[in-house]
Amino acid sequence: MKNQFLSALVICLSLSVAANAQSADPKAVMAQIKKNLDSSQKNLSTFTWIETTTIYKGDEVKSETKNQCSYGWDRKIAKVPIGAPAAAEKEKRGVRGKIVENKKEDISEYVKKSIAKVHEYLPPNPEKLQAINAAGKVNIQAVQANVKYTLNFPDYLKAGDKMAITLDMQKALFGGIVVNTFLDKPDDKINFTMNYGVLTDGTEYPAETILDLPKEGLKIVIKNGGYQKVPPVPTPQ
Repeated sequence: MKNQFLSALVICLSLSVAANAQSADPKAVMAQIKKNLDSSQKNLSTFTWIETTTIYKGDEVKSETKNQCSYGWDRKIAKVPIGAPAAAEKEKRGVRGKIVENKKEDISEYVKKSIAKVHEYLPPNPEKLQAINAAGKVNIQAVQANVKYTLNFPDYLKAGDKMAITLDMQKALFGGIVVNTFLDKPDDKINFTMNYGVLTDGTEYPAETILDLPKEGLKIVIKNGGYQKVPPVPTPQ
């Protein structure tokens, strides 16, 4: 009897989740996502801000870099490094030292490729999202009935990856974006999460992106802050 009760409870919960997801209007949610992305980029084009990238190995900070960022006339983000680069380490002697040095170069290149991969996905491209939706591939889940939904976009950039976007329809704000992908091979997995913040004028911005690199035991945290209004960039004639 107990097992029958538990089975019935599981079925009811499953049906409830499905019903909640079906109660969402996919067109309305997609339209809100596009509106948020377009509005965010348009508003942020009038700001300059500081991007801080910190690389951790366990609890240890391996490196930290800062860039002054702003949108250019081509709608791409331009970055100017802040501060001088760290002084180079003294040259290591012997074969062992060379192996250690090469390993550091390998990690640096891997991290560089991983961070570049983040910027391929974030912020999401509204046209790509709409194309995946038009192909009937989008799966929608109710996080909170009639309020908050997560839309899963498979094969966003390549087969086997996935982007999940959570949106609060009542507040018309992003709840977060999660990406599961890989670098060169499917077993070289990387995952990253973007959390949004809201400026005083209501503009949504990517406040923090957390990138996990299980292969190297690294975590990379990219934070944006210090937003300041700037005059709009004129379009070249």
